[in-house]
Amino acid sequence: MKKFKLSLSLLAAVLGLTASFAFKAPAPIKHGKFAVAWFLYNGGPANQASSYNKTSGTPSCNGNGALCAIRGEEDGTSGHPMASVLTDPDTERRKFN
Repeated sequence: MKKFKLSLSLLAAVLGLTASFAFKAPAPIKHGKFAVAWFLYNGGPANQASSYNKTSGTPSCNGNGALCAIRGEEDGTSGHPMASVLTDPDTERRKFN
């Protein structure tokens, strides 16, 4: 009988420990440190972050075929894109139509 109680206690402990890990909510996934936003081109040098200003929503670009806006990570301090966004060939760019 003593062996049975010990086995039952051990089984309860193992099941309790297993359940505590099995039903734990997964940690949220972080997607980088900075927010992704649209930045309107203001006509300055295209390779400088200060030539772009953050805008809300998706810009509508209608006009002459020149650069209108880019989409990328914000630098986190000034409302401009990170410098790496300007040189990344995969950066989404909108041009005037």
